Amino acid sequence: MAIIDSKNDYLKTVERILPGGKVFKLKGYSNGNTDYQKAKRSIVKGFTTDAAVHLNDSQIKQHLDQGGWCGILIPKGSIVIDVDDHGSAEKLQQLLEGEGVNHHAIMTPNGRQFIFQCRSEVNKAIKQDSKLFTTIGVTVDTRVMNKGYIVMPSPNTENRTIIAQSMDGADELPEYLLPIRRKASLKDANYSLPIPLQDGSRNQEFSKWAGYLRAWEVPKKLLIYSMKLIHRYFVEDHGTFTEEEARATIRSAVNWQPEQPASKRLSAADDFDVIPTNIGYFEGKKFIPQYLAEEIMAEKPMVFEGKTLFAYEDGVYREVSDYVIRSLCMEKLGKDFRKTYADETIHFIQVATFRPIGERSPSIEFINVKNGLLDWREEKLHPHTPDYFSTSQLPITYNPEASCPGIEKFFKSVVPHDAIPLVEEWFGYCMLPTAKYGKALMLIGSGSNGKSKFIDLFEAFIGAENLTNVPLQDLEHNRFKLAKLYGKLANTSADLSAEALKTSSTFKNVVTGDRVSAEFKGKDSFDFRPFARLIFSANELPRSSDLTPGFFRRWVIIPFPNKFGPGGKPADPDLLEKLTVEEELSGLLNVALQGLLRLEFTSEFTNNKTTEDALEKYRKEIDNVVTFIEEKCLLDPEKVTPKQEVFAEYQSWCMSSGYKSLGKVKFYHRFEAQAAVMEVRLDKQSERSYKGVEIVSFL
Repeated sequence: MAIIDSKNDYLKTVERILPGGKVFKLKGYSNGNTDYQKAKRSIVKGFTTDAAVHLNDSQIKQHLDQGGWCGILIPKGSIVIDVDDHGSAEKLQQLLEGEGVNHHAIMTPNGRQFIFQCRSEVNKAIKQDSKLFTTIGVTVDTRVMNKGYIVMPSPNTENRTIIAQSMDGADELPEYLLPIRRKASLKDANYSLPIPLQDGSRNQEFSKWAGYLRAWEVPKKLLIYSMKLIHRYFVEDHGTFTEEEARATIRSAVNWQPEQPASKRLSAADDFDVIPTNIGYFEGKKFIPQYLAEEIMAEKPMVFEGKTLFAYEDGVYREVSDYVIRSLCMEKLGKDFRKTYADETIHFIQVATFRPIGERSPSIEFINVKNGLLDWREEKLHPHTPDYFSTSQLPITYNPEASCPGIEKFFKSVVPHDAIPLVEEWFGYCMLPTAKYGKALMLIGSGSNGKSKFIDLFEAFIGAENLTNVPLQDLEHNRFKLAKLYGKLANTSADLSAEALKTSSTFKNVVTGDRVSAEFKGKDSFDFRPFARLIFSANELPRSSDLTPGFFRRWVIIPFPNKFGPGGKPADPDLLEKLTVEEELSGLLNVALQGLLRLEFTSEFTNNKTTEDALEKYRKEIDNVVTFIEEKCLLDPEKVTPKQEVFAEYQSWCMSSGYKSLGKVKFYHRFEAQAAVMEVRLDKQSERSYKGVEIVSFL
């Protein structure tokens, strides 16, 4: 708890909890006053006008020293909800904290005041008033901008202290705290929801309040959400009033259709008796799929994209099968379950939430982690919300204080030192659903050198649900395999085959996020922009018929030069288990964030000699004819050299240089294209030769 005990703390706190709030004088207990109500009154006329004089630091201190109090005018962009009941106020604060709603709170002699942002048009329309019902049953008074004020806690105010300050600032006023009706508008003005709900009349009061909300035409989703909050936070004993019982009560209220006009419905508490208690999902004997579908969607928000249904759970939208919905239908309908009812409900959900496949452009504003949505640019964590459509969540808890000494040691042991910044940037790049940097990663080296452990660590970091495992060659030739990349953050494939790539157009499109066409088995083909980053490992790099700069430009190649186990460095069989504990992965997240920020700042991966040399070596290995021309040939239009001599020299050069030579036909085709020579025969008896080239022993 806190009070304001110095002039500096006073204005700092005002700015923290009510940014822009102006300070003015209240009577307090100065000049012999002992009346609490009078103490809260302003002694400044016109304190809400722009012309009013507001207090500075020294004036505040002087007024407090004389026994006066200070008031804070509610500024633009803020609103205060005043709850004059300690029991309700305490439960409301538990609700706000449980739901992760940022707010400021002040203990008052009668209850608590809650401070929120007020920027939406709906919230800005709230008027200053008292004794107002909210959908969660808490009766509130409202204090609005430029009209209302609060007494600021100070050493001489009675039982008035700050009990909650959000360091991230207050959130917008939640929908369930919007005033919906004045308490005095009920004929039975003494009725309100008793908070907390205790044994005895608890079930009746819960049911009665749900009926009132329905009669007041509260939107169904808000009604369901509010009643669930009431059950979760205001009901004392969930063992004797279960969630299933609460759901049945809510369902009855949602499906009730009052006959009388809204202005006359439930004009007194006794009118609640007209609400049927067991309507369920039917009108008479007719099943209404909308009722069941809307309840399911209120509990579990959904999106039907193309022919895939996603349901929101634990902060992320995950693919679900029809059978999940059928199971929910069976659970809710009980003995009334019919297959046709489930079919109709599923169809309603699909139509209500449909959007074409490939239509969305994934947002890269946040990184979805286990404990929230991480604004990676600001390194600030926000609560999960179904309003942010994300189908990928890293299986990691964000902890800004975490470190990963084990992983950092592992990186140093398996990759050259100058490539480590690039590795950190790669992990950061793969956290976002984007292919904007247009690179694929290849890990190269003989066996037992850490490549597999590196990929295993990467997969643990990204999460199995966010990965697929399609070999490089299959991307080019298998539309079904290509479809597996849809919605995935990464694609990994270890021990890649050295089989040559006959085409590379799909590979290049995937790496840069260009549109590709794919197909799920048994479904129509579709176009989409992939963002799955490709990471492969191999003992030998695959050959390619594409030898263009565009092909090589898409690769980052990291050599793994060290050997572990027999004949090499000691191997730890439990290494992966040690590297994938929560603390290490949370630390790796922090390292990857810094890598991502570097990447975003420079718009390219960190240059280093290791990966540059590895890429150049790859280019020479799969296009060694060009290197042969550069090192062993003198291009001179007057020179003539027999073709067989050129090929024999090429074979000898490959053997001494450690390259695998092409066959004769492929060599001649590539050599003629790159050297721009002409095949000639000087006479009928002479052998075929190349005009324009001479083999030299040294250049």
